[in-house]
Amino acid sequence: MEQELLPRYNRGKERRWNSEWRRLNNLINHHRDTLSAEEYQELVQQRRAVPSRDVYDPDFRRLHYVRYADDFLLGFAGPKSEAMEIKEQIRAFLSTTLKLKLSEEKTLITHASQEKARFLGYEVQTMSSNTKVSPGKGGGLRRCVNGQVGFYVPRDVIETKAKEYSEGGKPCQMGYLLYQSDFHIVSHYQAVYRGLVNYYRMAHNLGTRLDRLRWVLETSMVKTLAGKHKCSCASLWKKHKVKVKTEHGPVNAFRVIVPRNDKPDLVTHFGGLSLKRECFRPLEDRVVQVFAKTSDLIARLNAVKCQLCGAEGVPLENHHIRRMADLKRKDGRKRPAWKKLMIAMKRKTLTVCERCHTDIHAGRHDGRALL
Repeated sequence: MEQELLPRYNRGKERRWNSEWRRLNNLINHHRDTLSAEEYQELVQQRRAVPSRDVYDPDFRRLHYVRYADDFLLGFAGPKSEAMEIKEQIRAFLSTTLKLKLSEEKTLITHASQEKARFLGYEVQTMSSNTKVSPGKGGGLRRCVNGQVGFYVPRDVIETKAKEYSEGGKPCQMGYLLYQSDFHIVSHYQAVYRGLVNYYRMAHNLGTRLDRLRWVLETSMVKTLAGKHKCSCASLWKKHKVKVKTEHGPVNAFRVIVPRNDKPDLVTHFGGLSLKRECFRPLEDRVVQVFAKTSDLIARLNAVKCQLCGAEGVPLENHHIRRMADLKRKDGRKRPAWKKLMIAMKRKTLTVCERCHTDIHAGRHDGRALL
């Protein structure tokens, strides 16, 4: 790329002027004093309808190259025939020199103004604006963004993520989170939402795409909490809804506070992130704490009540299984409550009282209502 293709396909300082645009521009400048207001506006609109430079200039070519790991993207200003030549030269180099095969499914030639190219999870396309300008502001078309490269959030990425938290096309509660703490539930949804917002921060359609996903995640989260506490979603919103300040103004958020003795309260939010696009997103060179000081395992070991019958003040034990697949095995009998609970929690341990633990091993647990 740097030694052969870029020097060969980068030529010309700038495109030559478009003769039609120059003709209209000369008419406007040379006859400004003799033209009526209507004639002047008509010429201005005609000039805005044509490019100022010749987009088919044979003496001008531009080739840009960007690569991340084994993915690369080429931006080429020139005819499609030359773009196909570049592709064939890359194929030959990969085959003969590197002994690699070019993927036909991923290596596509797309027209930047009509189609979108996929690169590192973004859709890349040149922007165009056909916004009409009022006659009082000169009339015609607003072309300030025409030809600029735009980044977009793919629709299928949002739809795939939304389906994970939906059922029948509507947001639903997540059974495997019902038996987690409120702090863990809200933090889980916030981690999913924050990761997508930060990754697609440079997208031009960030607000329109992520706002829909935020609603799906938020509704699923509130339904999960409502199912856990056996209450309405409206009551949870009334209790936990707050305004959070961001760099672009206040936004709505769902806040959960966990009070602690002799320590600062634990606070987590869902939302509270601005969806305003940023032209440049710097990388933060910091160590991310992957594992928290406490985990759900520690919380289960320190549990104070049975997860099956809800008994408190009695000795508690942990029931262990070898594999999750053993819980889902069908043997013709009704699945007991303790298996349903472990499947919902996606855990291989269950904190129960001595009586429930004995009943589980004896095969006589009657599936008492879970508390």
